[in-house]
Amino acid sequence: MNMGAGAACARARLLQMIEDLVRSIDIQMRTQPSHRFGLKASQDEHRAIVAACRAKNAQAVALLQAHIEHTQETLRQAL
Repeated sequence: MNMGAGAACARARLLQMIEDLVRSIDIQMRTQPSHRFGLKASQDEHRAIVAACRAKNAQAVALLQAHIEHTQETLRQAL
């Protein structure tokens, strides 16, 4: 989901940053139980973001920002 969103926005630097972040946390996430990182909640957030984008709803920006903040906090607590 994150890679697709970055690619869709056609911003090479943003896409590279997303790829770097995903790679850096991938190992940690794979060694931890999924509930610890709230993967279900994250998937729900992804679905809401995609739905808002498809509907061309400006709320997609707020949903994306909230998702980023939620993910940052989850990772801070887990690591």
